[in-house]
Amino acid sequence: MRGHEDTMEWQLQTMQHNKQQDSSSCGVLLLKVSEVLTTTEAVVLERMQIACTLLEHRGNAEDYCIVCSMLDADADRSMIEMVQCESCQRWAHFACAKYKESNQEYKCKKCKENT
Repeated sequence: MRGHEDTMEWQLQTMQHNKQQDSSSCGVLLLKVSEVLTTTEAVVLERMQIACTLLEHRGNAEDYCIVCSMLDADADRSMIEMVQCESCQRWAHFACAKYKESNQEYKCKKCKENT
């Protein structure tokens, strides 16, 4: 949406998620946040700043492996071998895609399921 900021409309929705089962896993974070964010306006502003920061520092999703969602499958290797899906043009690590032959056409699992 970059370059279309003036026409962007944000929609808020709550995603399905697991309910917290204990009373301690987010306690420290919640206490620290409650010290700073004392009004609804402050919460809205902080959420917007977090969203903007995430957008500014995000990587290009197409560069990540479609299988494992990582850039680097093996940090010890200097070269990353990846194969591109013939249909969706996304990339997968050779190991993640179980890709063996360099001249073999590759279709990711999602594209195979949709054909």
